[in-house]
Amino acid sequence: MTESDLHAAIARLRRELRGARFRDPQSHQQVESLIREIEANRATSAPAPSTDALLQRIGETVRRLEVEHPVLTGCLGQIAAALSAMGI
Repeated sequence: MTESDLHAAIARLRRELRGARFRDPQSHQQVESLIREIEANRATSAPAPSTDALLQRIGETVRRLEVEHPVLTGCLGQIAAALSAMGI
């Protein structure tokens, strides 16, 4: 995946997030925070430990939301794959 694929996956995640209904409003905020962190990480080319922690948080979020929001978690999975494919 390329940087443009990553941006497309983030845009799709934002669209899906706008239409998602959460039982727990905190989950919505956590996904928004995760998006900001992904974008900040890419903007600053953060060092590997920071990126490792980010990938771990993406995985945790996917596990927590996969039953209730499979489309959102699919987008997050694409983002994690893109980051990994880009050598992050």
